Amino acid sequence: MRKVRTLMGLCKASETLQVIENDLPNVAWKITKFQISPKNANEYGGLQFGARLCTDMRGLDPSDPAGSSPMNWDSQQIIALSLIGGTGTLLNMLDPENFVVQDLFVDNCYGFGLYYHIEMEMYSITSDEQIVYQLKQIGQDAE
Repeated sequence: MRKVRTLMGLCKASETLQVIENDLPNVAWKITKFQISPKNANEYGGLQFGARLCTDMRGLDPSDPAGSSPMNWDSQQIIALSLIGGTGTLLNMLDPENFVVQDLFVDNCYGFGLYYHIEMEMYSITSDEQIVYQLKQIGQDAE
């Protein structure tokens, strides 16, 4: 049986929210969709909105989102990105091999409130797979 979960909510300006704290053994969540929309459509004129999904906030400075680059795909912690450009251009990027085995954060990269929509599927994994996914989420940035 396929288990699908949807998370929706409000992320205030420059806020980071923990939306999953997974303590279940042998369970992983695969993110299948991540989208955002402005909280106040009247604020939208020419402004940029953006958020990212992260599995770990260490090394990503939430107080300086521009400096830590919301589009930093070298960081394994960032598994999805959704941007709305000032001209209405949409950009949604998602790591197709992502599996969340512990925590998931929504990180609002800009100074405007936004709504987020996350869809994910639940998978049963082995203990060995869980360890591999945990190491992958924190180990790619090591040099």
